[in-house]
Amino acid sequence: MPNTGAEGGRGDLGPWIVRAYAPGDRSAVRRLALACADPRIFPACLAKHGEWMADLLTRYSTDFEPGMSFVAVDSRGAVIGYALGCQSTARRNRTMLLRILPRIVLRALFSGVLFSCPWVSLAAGGMRSWRAGRRSEGALRGLALAHFHVGVAEGARGRGVGRALLERFEAEAGRSGGSGIRASVLAPNPTGQAFFARNGFLELAQMDAYLPGRRSPVRVILLGKSIGVSASEHAEEESTA
Repeated sequence: MPNTGAEGGRGDLGPWIVRAYAPGDRSAVRRLALACADPRIFPACLAKHGEWMADLLTRYSTDFEPGMSFVAVDSRGAVIGYALGCQSTARRNRTMLLRILPRIVLRALFSGVLFSCPWVSLAAGGMRSWRAGRRSEGALRGLALAHFHVGVAEGARGRGVGRALLERFEAEAGRSGGSGIRASVLAPNPTGQAFFARNGFLELAQMDAYLPGRRSPVRVILLGKSIGVSASEHAEEESTA
């Protein structure tokens, strides 16, 4: 099993480590990303096409910027968590728009699935979400924040795996010249919000996301953390503010 100076732990899981992502992890990461994803973010007409949804969730990080990706693996080598990220959100968005989304649309077109989706309402919702995102990004302008998301298998949660992945990503972002890291979480996800708060993240902005199958928007919270500020240091700063 590759080990690149990884953090690790024990517990009910047995021993596990965090290491750099490798191409052989790709399928396991995609499966885990689908298992961890909130089903509300997928259009119902596409939800059963896991390969396409996995492309949306993971392909940029695994195929275009793998150096910013990390996995947690148990003693058998099974992937139990991941942190996938990028140094530049703008570069990621361009790649999604020009390289990843067109491929999904073409596959949907040739399979006939394209015609079963309510594309007018999906496009309208996507445009509203994009505009809301552009407005909220104003709060982040000028900040060199590496963007990431983290996922942990259900049976491995609560054992420090997510924290170890976050710390590994933070260290790599710092070595690459970033001043901080950022993430986003749905407002109806108090568990996710609590995780980021414990690890020193502060709210930077909020935006509305118009998710498929929902009449009203869902609030998304954009979070950030300066690199080098640990959760304990953040708590001390809060108490003395």
